[in-house]
Amino acid sequence: YWLQLHVRMALYDLLLAYGVGLGIATHLSYWKFFQGSPCRMTLLLVVFAHGTVEFVVMMPWSTGVSMLQRSVFLVLALCLSRGYFSCKSEPLREICVVDVGTLEVAVPAHLASKTVPAVCPGCSARVREFIYLRSFCPACDINV
Repeated sequence: YWLQLHVRMALYDLLLAYGVGLGIATHLSYWKFFQGSPCRMTLLLVVFAHGTVEFVVMMPWSTGVSMLQRSVFLVLALCLSRGYFSCKSEPLREICVVDVGTLEVAVPAHLASKTVPAVCPGCSARVREFIYLRSFCPACDINV
């Protein structure tokens, strides 16, 4: 019984680390590529998901909540946060690709990540083009 409990707790910790990492990466990507646009909801959801999982995992057994109920609640909380982050990361798929091997001049770090909305001339996809770097469409690999 205790081995089964510890295996489940380890699985929950892995899922929690995955969800928190995804949330933080989403927030940092928004901050970097969209010129500091705030994404407070992402950080709040990371804190909420982490707190919820830790609360359920650390809940005393004397409360009468079964392992099945805990598992259902944890999986539901993790699935909801995963769905939110999937929707939130959709605009990040429009970020253009930069070939750093072709850079001729060093660009300061605070200018290298500046992007603007653009339309790809090859596939007409909406993209975010880098202002100071030569960038390529993530869908068709054509110079934007």
